[in-house]
Amino acid sequence: MKITFVGSGNVAWQLSIAMDRAGHTIEQIISRDEDHAKALAVKFGAYYSTDLNSIYDLVDLVILAVPDDHIAEICAELPSVNGVLAHTCGVRSMEVLKGGAFRYGVIYPLQTLNKHVDVDMFKVPFLIEGSDSNATHVLQEIAGDISNTVRYCSSSDRANYHLAAVFTNNFANVLYSMSNEFLTSKDLDFELLKPLIEQTGNNLDHGTPMEQQTGPAMRGDVETMKKHLQMLENRPDLAEIYKMLSAAIEQRKPTHNN
Repeated sequence: MKITFVGSGNVAWQLSIAMDRAGHTIEQIISRDEDHAKALAVKFGAYYSTDLNSIYDLVDLVILAVPDDHIAEICAELPSVNGVLAHTCGVRSMEVLKGGAFRYGVIYPLQTLNKHVDVDMFKVPFLIEGSDSNATHVLQEIAGDISNTVRYCSSSDRANYHLAAVFTNNFANVLYSMSNEFLTSKDLDFELLKPLIEQTGNNLDHGTPMEQQTGPAMRGDVETMKKHLQMLENRPDLAEIYKMLSAAIEQRKPTHNN
């Protein structure tokens, strides 16, 4: 399959490399940042440009791997796409692409992607949606070549997965950041928590998140929670989050754990 990417950031970087490895041809990288476009295009000997009007007529798939709030704007600037036009966004409907091509859809990787961090794409779930059977087939084929988990998913269901992913990844990560800041302020080493972070994720292979929940709020250990809040007297922001999340745990724990 011949593919053009519009965008040269983290998602374009990881998807283009995976598709190239699967035997597809990356024809073009189009990006507003010419240096970024060139850096990615040279990996495949592909054409690069900042001009949306330079998109080849005969590519099979044009992937808009751009920030969510730029999709509609870029789509409006595109020349008519002969192949399938797809975006990679979790929360935007595929209908935002309706004016850019006769066939369009979504190929959404349910994973945080960073061009500087290797990822096993075969373990990444892909949620796809097509405007018709032809578009769906193209997206199913390309996603199936790079991932072991591909599911057809409506725009509304995909948005729900995206929201859940924000809780799972973005909000969890900012808690890691808070832990790091707290320990750094005490001249302590955040590295010691990394095995705990890894094991917390691994535990999900053995039950639901709530079934794997531990800690003082889960145990009803009031004295430990009081001690922690005393330790946070000079950090009211962290104390408020501690109380809010402890309350959330207490509300969700099974009654037999009380």
